[in-house]
Amino acid sequence: MDKKLIHAVAGSGKTRTIIDSLNTNDRTAIITYTTANQEELKRRVIKRFGRIPDNIHIFGLFQFLYNFCIRPTGLYSETKGFILSTPPKKTKYYSNPYTNGKYFLSNMLSKFLIDKKEETNYLDRIQTFFDCIYIDEVQDITSYDFDWILTLIEADVSLYYLGDFYQKTFFSSRNGKKGSAVHSDYYKWQSEFSKKGFVIDNKTLLNSHRCPASICDFIYSNMGIPIVSNKSEYYEVREIIDSNEINSIMKNGSIKKLFYQRHYSYDCNSQNWGDSKGLEFENVCVILNNSTYKNYKSNSLSMLASSTKSKFYVACTRTLGNLYFIEEKKVASYKII
Repeated sequence: MDKKLIHAVAGSGKTRTIIDSLNTNDRTAIITYTTANQEELKRRVIKRFGRIPDNIHIFGLFQFLYNFCIRPTGLYSETKGFILSTPPKKTKYYSNPYTNGKYFLSNMLSKFLIDKKEETNYLDRIQTFFDCIYIDEVQDITSYDFDWILTLIEADVSLYYLGDFYQKTFFSSRNGKKGSAVHSDYYKWQSEFSKKGFVIDNKTLLNSHRCPASICDFIYSNMGIPIVSNKSEYYEVREIIDSNEINSIMKNGSIKKLFYQRHYSYDCNSQNWGDSKGLEFENVCVILNNSTYKNYKSNSLSMLASSTKSKFYVACTRTLGNLYFIEEKKVASYKII
């Protein structure tokens, strides 16, 4: 059975690859972290089959951990569900590290399953009900959740984990500094899968169907992120300095303006860098906050902090056409809050 980590660059057709591989025979679970991505997967499955077939199940990560893996065991049967939370610094008020009163802590669900592996028998349950497991946007799976998805290699099911490490703009769970070193370095992250026995596929989804060649060249040359374009057309990638041209772009509703944060503070068609993941626009203008602008001007974008670099990469890869950059202080006149 396949056990694969498939690294999929921005716009390479990751979701399409999952949807196209589905059939009405294999009992399949698709797991993802964000609610938005869960809904998008449902929409795409319905578009292909006209409905969600009985053999295909689409889960949110915590939904799968609690409802499918924990609840049927009867352990902690008095719990009512889970809450999106992290353990307080002082845990003496709680009788165990997994729950807060009647609710499991979301960031401890995977830890509970790992610690109670023999009691929960979650691997047996998974292979009893499923033939194939997909984890979409696997780069979002962190902390104990990351440890848990690695244990699934022991199950007698096919595993396909798809995602783009460099688009790590969400963290499914946080538990202090756990996993911080692994999740800040692509090669360390990939190595954890390889050591467990996963086959690493860095080639199938290397080419972007969304981003023009000029965008991919900019990203690889300036950020060191390998990405290749399937497009040959030339589009602009440049900084906008002229005040008249800045005003023209800011007033042009067809050009999406992407801000590092607080995009709603500006009177224009805008969104935040990280929140634009999964979307695409005809043309994009990335508004550069102070620290990123300094790195941009000094040709050191590859040295951005890991989280900022991921969000900036997401922002740059949303465009189907031109990519513009404007220093944030030069659009101050459009600020309304």
